[in-house]
Amino acid sequence: MSWPAAEVKIDANLVAALLHAQYPNFDDLDYSEVAEGFDNSLWRLGPELVIRLPRRAAAVTPLENELRWLPEVARHVSLRTPLPMLPGKPGEGFPWPWLIATWIDGVPGDEVGPEILARSARSLATFLREVHVNAPRPAP
Repeated sequence: MSWPAAEVKIDANLVAALLHAQYPNFDDLDYSEVAEGFDNSLWRLGPELVIRLPRRAAAVTPLENELRWLPEVARHVSLRTPLPMLPGKPGEGFPWPWLIATWIDGVPGDEVGPEILARSARSLATFLREVHVNAPRPAP
């Protein structure tokens, strides 16, 4: 499967400008690109945070929903969840909202061996039961 093309260029200069304009208290933290996903570009910010910037317009509404609803969902699940900590606003030539979230160290599931996946199955099944419940009335 190929990723859709990014609609905006996200690079270190843009990330630096957004951080400096909106969260200058993070100016001393190192940042580096982690990955460019289907919808978002991920940038590690210091040892405990990650910056998520939508790379296309279709990713904006899900990001806004995450900002609003993920903290509530996280209170009801047993696995750690990368929680949105700070919202970012459009600016510095970037047209959409973005966010700063907690970083959880780990290895993507497609990069671990079958023995680790087998040990993780029960926790994943529990998490899926916890998250697949009726949403609160105003939730999307």
